[in-house]
Amino acid sequence: MPYIANTDAQRAEMLAAIGVGSFEELLDGVPRATRADRFNLPDGLAEQDVMKRVRRLAGKNAVFAPGRMYAGAGIYNHYIPPVVAQLAARSEFVTAYTPYQPEVSQGLLQTIFEYQTYICELTGLDISNASTYDGAVGCADAVNIARAATKRGAAIISPNIHPHSIDVVRTYNIGWKMEIGKLPYSNSFEIDLKTLDTRLAKKDVACVVVQMPNFYGYFETGLSKLGEICKKHGTLLAVGWYPFCAPFVARPGDIGADIAFGEGQPLGIPMGFGGPALGFLACRSDLVRFLPGRLIGKTEDANGKTAYVMTLQAREQHIRRDKATSSICTNQALMALTSTIYLSSLGKQGFREVGELESAAAKYLEKELTKIRGVDNAFPGAPFFNEFTIDITETDSQALFNRLVERDFLPGVPLANFGGDWNRWLIAATEQHTKEDIDEFVRAFAEEVSK
Repeated sequence: MPYIANTDAQRAEMLAAIGVGSFEELLDGVPRATRADRFNLPDGLAEQDVMKRVRRLAGKNAVFAPGRMYAGAGIYNHYIPPVVAQLAARSEFVTAYTPYQPEVSQGLLQTIFEYQTYICELTGLDISNASTYDGAVGCADAVNIARAATKRGAAIISPNIHPHSIDVVRTYNIGWKMEIGKLPYSNSFEIDLKTLDTRLAKKDVACVVVQMPNFYGYFETGLSKLGEICKKHGTLLAVGWYPFCAPFVARPGDIGADIAFGEGQPLGIPMGFGGPALGFLACRSDLVRFLPGRLIGKTEDANGKTAYVMTLQAREQHIRRDKATSSICTNQALMALTSTIYLSSLGKQGFREVGELESAAAKYLEKELTKIRGVDNAFPGAPFFNEFTIDITETDSQALFNRLVERDFLPGVPLANFGGDWNRWLIAATEQHTKEDIDEFVRAFAEEVSK
């Protein structure tokens, strides 16, 4: 929003128009005790001094080249074609909010419709909303959809989904007070379907939530039967999803999921500390009345021409709050547009090739890293896609991490960042990593481990 300067005369004119004599009089309704007499702000600076200070602060950031960055944990290092930023930056698109008046915003409504179509194709489900804030919010919304649709008071969540998603579910649940249980496992990634079947037979569980691949990067076993068991007991299945897996494994809709959610940042959005990100959320058509946010539809106008309209908007402002299935209900219009341009620029074949390249890079990286003495795959034999977990057993792993950063590598994400062990790291690779990049990283890793 631009700063609009006003003269003293203009301020006096505006105050006169509303019938008050001064700015202080305008604030009479605000209790004096809640008003600050002054703010403790430093003196103003000239523009060039401000820029100098900003550059000095920005210089403290650690910036890694794409081929030297192996961090993932939900946010991934993909190449973004220049056309994405070029088109997304067009002035008619630059808005944090969504204009819904069909007579003035047909183009933007079409981009949201196209975004929804892409998400449905990637998840294998019928309906997508116009997006949500991020993947964690999408997870919490999925639980709320299930609660509202089934009118049941419990949810069972895999401990292997992203910790941030679990945190947001628990935050949302402060008001709903659902019983949140853990999905049982026979071993690390094999779901204990027998125990789950017995638990769901009580008919009080609204949903089961899993993630494909899970937070540690691996595919779990038992998912193909999970949908059948949930359906037998009237429990909805919500699946977190990494969209680049779509060409290679069964999508959430293909295994009987009722709801899919996930982080859309890998779809053409840069890695940014704190975002912005993009959450996607899709469901079966019979759940559409419980899907929060906006849905854009395609129709014909009075002249028979293609037209786009806002078809549904289940927002908390428009329905009773106890009926709402999200506390946000808005969307990331610019980020959804960006991901739509990204997917359009890749095309079906390009999208598949990115998935092939990142999966191949991750498998080569895992093979080479685990040749190093004291570096092991934490879950050997478990299938993974673009990310895996290593255990570092014979050196101070925190010191190792710092030494690799000093050599300009971002070597992964220690699980200590999520309350876990410093000796266990998530390592991700994408199409940004060539064989030469990986070989250089592995050599540096081996040298630092041996110190």
